[in-house]
Amino acid sequence: MDIERLQSLRDEYESRRASCFEALAVHSPLKTAIERKHRILRHALETHAEIVDGIVRVLFEARAESGNGKCSVFAVGGYGRRELCPYSDLDILFLATELDEVPEFAGDVVRDLWDLGFHVGALAHTGGSLESTVATDSITLETTLSARLIAGSKEHETALRKIIAESLRKRCDGFVRDKILEREKRHARDKDTVLVKEPNLKDGPGGLRDFRVNEILFEYLFPDVGGTDNNSTLRVDGIFADSGRPRRVEGKADLVQSQKRAKSACEFLMLMRTALHLVSARKEDTLDIHSLHALASLFGLKPERRGDLEILLQRVYRAASEIFDSFRLLRSATMKDSVTSSRAGGFVIQWPPALFSPGKPAGAIVAKGIRKRDLESASYVCAIFVVALENRVDVDPRLLGWIRARQSASKTHACSEPAARDAFKRILSHKGPIDFVVRRMHEAGFLSRLIPEFLDVTMLPKLDPYHSYTVDEHSLRALENIDRFALEQDSLRGALAREFEGCLSLRLALLLHDIGRGKLMSTHDEAGMFLIPEILARLEVSEDDAREVLFLARHHLEMSAAVRTRDIGDPALLRSFAGMVRTERRLALLLLITICDVEAVGPGTLTGWQMDLLESLYRRALATITGSEDPAELPADIDDETRSHASKLPAGYLYETNTDAMKAHAKMRTELSAEEFAVLAMDEGSLLGLWTCARDRPRLVAFITGACSLAGGNIVSATFYTGTDGTVFDVIRVEKKSYSAIGEAAFVSRYRKHFALLLEGGEELRDLIDRYRPRYNLAKELPLSETPGVRIRDDVSDDCTLIEVICRDAFALLARLVLVIADAGCNIRFAKVMTRGQTVFDTFYVTNASGEKLAADAKDEIRERLEGIVDE
Repeated sequence: MDIERLQSLRDEYESRRASCFEALAVHSPLKTAIERKHRILRHALETHAEIVDGIVRVLFEARAESGNGKCSVFAVGGYGRRELCPYSDLDILFLATELDEVPEFAGDVVRDLWDLGFHVGALAHTGGSLESTVATDSITLETTLSARLIAGSKEHETALRKIIAESLRKRCDGFVRDKILEREKRHARDKDTVLVKEPNLKDGPGGLRDFRVNEILFEYLFPDVGGTDNNSTLRVDGIFADSGRPRRVEGKADLVQSQKRAKSACEFLMLMRTALHLVSARKEDTLDIHSLHALASLFGLKPERRGDLEILLQRVYRAASEIFDSFRLLRSATMKDSVTSSRAGGFVIQWPPALFSPGKPAGAIVAKGIRKRDLESASYVCAIFVVALENRVDVDPRLLGWIRARQSASKTHACSEPAARDAFKRILSHKGPIDFVVRRMHEAGFLSRLIPEFLDVTMLPKLDPYHSYTVDEHSLRALENIDRFALEQDSLRGALAREFEGCLSLRLALLLHDIGRGKLMSTHDEAGMFLIPEILARLEVSEDDAREVLFLARHHLEMSAAVRTRDIGDPALLRSFAGMVRTERRLALLLLITICDVEAVGPGTLTGWQMDLLESLYRRALATITGSEDPAELPADIDDETRSHASKLPAGYLYETNTDAMKAHAKMRTELSAEEFAVLAMDEGSLLGLWTCARDRPRLVAFITGACSLAGGNIVSATFYTGTDGTVFDVIRVEKKSYSAIGEAAFVSRYRKHFALLLEGGEELRDLIDRYRPRYNLAKELPLSETPGVRIRDDVSDDCTLIEVICRDAFALLARLVLVIADAGCNIRFAKVMTRGQTVFDTFYVTNASGEKLAADAKDEIRERLEGIVDE
């Protein structure tokens, strides 16, 4: 088709698409918007699909020979169901009589659609090739279930329906199994939770794709019902009717009601996805912080108010949870064909066959024999979870639903029943994993009946660039981590986790350490100190345990803050930290809650490097408390070259660097006799550790960090050590994704080139930064997790002045900060740099030229210049 005709079609389509979704783009209050826009959403999506149908039909007929009837085109997937969001992909199927009539013809139509701005996913088949494909490929089979003829032959449509129906009759169980396993694989990224900070409305847990799996399971169980309405796209001539599945399923009423709620949730998520496309002006399924602000405005909320953003996200979480819970209920029902049963504690436990589960099947306490009114008793409900824990079985989703319904109607604290209170403490003191039981208690709404304050943090998002999960999900993951660490055999944290297995105070602290985030106070730690004593009193926790819980909750950030921003080799830090902890037990518990907390922040948050630092601080503090030998001493069998090298560097280097790295660094030192500097790149998972060894000189640290930025690396953390012999060993840790386009070797080569140029004095660093800055400007601005500012203190170190800078990340920011310090004639004795999202935490231990702390006028001058950079 000629260019002018395509341009005309494109202009016409964009105009009609804008008109189609015009009513959805009007700003209105959230409740009104959702109620009204649900009613117009379906019409808008279907109208949009019809508009696109017309375009595909025009292109198809322009390319095809009139009336040849040898090829047809179908809409499939979401497009086939007429669920076409503004910028969704077009999934189409070409079905031809003969294969040699498809490729060139289909390619022409697809190219035309791409030229019109569509993203197209196309399949081309004959009847025979499609039949063989759907016989083994469940994804293609599901996609073609919603096939809808756009143009071509009715005979092809009849043949397609026959192929689909026949394939499903042959492999009904296999198809359902594949969809469940596909869902589990898709969820692995989010560890099977809907409570992520940036939910994917389509592919994430509880998303729109999950609802399609729910529909498949529902019709699989009830082929005579045909979904939750009479318009199910899956019903193709009763394809599940001959599958041999039983017509009678236990708890059918619960399943039907659950699926109806899931369908309503699906409509809400479809509305959110459509609105997300509109505000993004592109295909976008992930609700990140930027799109959340835009959607808040669209729905009449105020993005500048944190609470309004939380309201919107919580609506998404609740909808996703309905779909997620409905799936678990349906999946449980698929495994009720034949079971083995037993009794424990008066409850029935069933072990269903593992029809759709790889590995050994798990038993579950089921609702059989339980009266719903019995679940109003907190003691009775607690007994269910105690039996689940002691028998290592789950609680059936149907029973969880019953418990949830009863808890919402209860007006009393569960702790008012002594038996319930004692059972809860018994669960938390259990010597063995308890994570799955506490999670089920939370899902059933029973945990917030035991601890009503937990309701304030349920589905509460942490709107910062650091945390990946909601407050309640983060707390549950922290609790799960202590059980997971106990399985590690060759680690310090594993040994400590086993030593404190069943420790009530530790588990309560993990569960409650962020409980204050649900209150509007200056910090969540401060709020927690008001809430936790009342919770502990209500649970009648012993005085000793209560003191430990309060200590751990108050100080759970101390260790991570110390290793992130302080020199852990500084005697002043050690005196302060050991004085706060005082006992070996508290030190061990503080290390455990710290690593559990950091690990629960998000995937990969606790790096091996951070774990080494935390363990080093623990061992050194332990030596101080017990009066034993300082663990910083090098092993006796280490070679003389490495020993000589380490002895020339500050104590912090010994605590933060392992022996293998020290040996490599000792060899780098020998290279300085022939070279001006040495560079060693060390793999650290998602980060690259870039070590640089050079002789000290003015602005050296600025040159190192500036060269990294000029090479295109994003510095996540950095530490700088100055030796007694004037040799500097600096490590900067760089995000691998920041240089992924050119590769690691090219990045390191660029770094060497820029560093050498700066050492030679060929160009001024400030000039290079100004020239390169437009290339690397950050595309989006995220909210800062801390208030920006500059602090200069003399009370942290015995010998140095501490300079702390918190500000927004920017190109070559670290180099610019270091230049200010260097221009003031200061020596940087030690420095640490950490970046969270776009918030930078930079700490510098500095002295004047005489090796003393800075004078007042020097501090004022440095503060003024640094604040100028922070305020940019």
